[in-house]
Amino acid sequence: MKIPQWVKISSGILLALVLCFGAYMYWTLFVTHPFPLPELARNLPSKFTEGNSVFNDRIQNKFGGVKNETEIFSELRKEGFMIIDGVNAAGRRQAVLYGSKFPCSLRWEVSWLVDKDGVISDLAGKYGEAGCL
Repeated sequence: MKIPQWVKISSGILLALVLCFGAYMYWTLFVTHPFPLPELARNLPSKFTEGNSVFNDRIQNKFGGVKNETEIFSELRKEGFMIIDGVNAAGRRQAVLYGSKFPCSLRWEVSWLVDKDGVISDLAGKYGEAGCL
């Protein structure tokens, strides 16, 4: 018995959709970030309050002595952070990194104040969820 052409085509389309859905689910459930997380963001405690404190300590240890904003920009970009243009509502500059750990989206943020000469102060690191299913 000959299989009709439309059945073959439909089967191929269905198989492609199933494979795409499987790849999407694998990515969502098991891949936490599109590239390895920087050392600053790795292995934080699972409780966000504790993880936030550890992340802030790491930021203070790594950048606490840096006073030039261009140095912070350069290093954070190397680490995979995205520098946000302008300042937020509190007048702070920000760099952010996003990732996911099912069922939540995660956000790492580094923020600071900068004066007219490009000298930074009040450096802070924040880690937490950016929304969950």
